Amino acid sequence: MGASYLWRGSPDETISAAAYRMELEGKLAGHILRPLIDRIAWEEEHCYKAYLSELMRKQLPEEYADA
Repeated sequence: MGASYLWRGSPDETISAAAYRMELEGKLAGHILRPLIDRIAWEEEHCYKAYLSELMRKQLPEEYADA
């Protein structure tokens, strides 16, 4: 079970993607975690990129991506 499953995301959703999604939803956890994770990752818009990756299903193996 992925950590973000606890935040009502997909079981395989990354914490970074979940933080961005929660911020979009206006949740306090997202507003706190997203900037923190972006700073820790040392990558501009890290959580946004993780969120886009989830939307485009890039985290899935090829055989599952088109399903």
